[in-house]
Amino acid sequence: MLDSLLIPVVVIILVFVICYNLFGKDLYHISPTWWILICTKLIGLSTSILIVLSEFNIQNRLIQKLCIQSKKTDCDSVIHSNAARIFSWVTWGDAGLIYFTATLVYLFCLDSTFKFAALTVLSAITIPYPIFSIYYQAFKIKTWCTLCLIIQFVLIVELGLFFNNPIIHNYPLKEFFQIALILFLTAILYLSIKAYYLKKRDFISTQIAYNKIKRNPIVFRQLILNEKRLEIDLSKQGLIFGNPSASLIIHAFLSLYCKPCTIVFFKLKILLENSNDIGLIIHFPIAHNPIIQKLMTNIEFIYQSKGQNCVIWYLEEWYTSSLKMKQFMLDSIKDSENRVIADEISEKTSDLFSQLNIKETPSIFINGYKIPDLYIQDDIEAFLEEVLHLTQEEKSRKVIYDY
Repeated sequence: MLDSLLIPVVVIILVFVICYNLFGKDLYHISPTWWILICTKLIGLSTSILIVLSEFNIQNRLIQKLCIQSKKTDCDSVIHSNAARIFSWVTWGDAGLIYFTATLVYLFCLDSTFKFAALTVLSAITIPYPIFSIYYQAFKIKTWCTLCLIIQFVLIVELGLFFNNPIIHNYPLKEFFQIALILFLTAILYLSIKAYYLKKRDFISTQIAYNKIKRNPIVFRQLILNEKRLEIDLSKQGLIFGNPSASLIIHAFLSLYCKPCTIVFFKLKILLENSNDIGLIIHFPIAHNPIIQKLMTNIEFIYQSKGQNCVIWYLEEWYTSSLKMKQFMLDSIKDSENRVIADEISEKTSDLFSQLNIKETPSIFINGYKIPDLYIQDDIEAFLEEVLHLTQEEKSRKVIYDY
């Protein structure tokens, strides 16, 4: 029960504390009508919050308990009906939340005379809504919404409190301007928050739908098969990690100055750590860039003299370092070191990039199949089995063909 009350209670407490701190009064010498109105506003605000949550299809146990579905009650049918909308994306639930929040703030703005003229007029203006709502529920949709009825009851009670309020001969313009300004600002703030929430929710829904299509093995297989499988020349391999005889050989074409490449590197590192049946070969473009040549010559030297683990550690340090730290790492490499292997690395790498038509990094090949760009950063591990099946099917076809 506690978690179902959390959202409305937190909002109510926040509104009350803010209003009291901004417009604090001597609460012991206040009109009883003021106290009753505070109670009705809090009830109306908390109920409006529950209606808005229901409109957003946010599950809440308090809503479920108040809106027990039966032959005569069905909150969802009423709240999501066409009559519940004022405009395309503004509902009566929104109007209630704005109304009760603004009038609650206004009550704290009242001076010591506690004249309720503006509230009386505003309350009278709202009365057509409960009449319409009750009529619609009783005769049109023929089902009741408990939350809506609470709002109608609160509005009618408030009008009853103002029934004997003498405002006919006295219209304080200051009060009307004040409450109009508070309503306007509250509406702007709330509707802006709602617009942001709806935009974010729609984006997430679209992303989920996109991922469902993207992660469909049939879609992945078709995209893979759209490109010809390539046999990569083993004599032109780069840095080899893991098991070079594994059933899954991953060729990763990465850049040393590339944020997506950093993400891919760490994903591949995790894959390598979690499987003994993966071989990883990393290729870095060198071209005629002396800085990259210098760095790659050093990496190749570490690889040949100290082994795979030291190179992995060095690349981790490089990818996670700031530009200043990267420059320090470069400066610490002596220009005269290992230049004998620089030309050999550059030649092999350039030939391979040209042979495979690699024009951007990161690019990934698994068992000769080029992985589509949209899968590289997020979903490599999800489709390793699919690539393995494709490889086995290819081998089976070759055996049948050779036979």
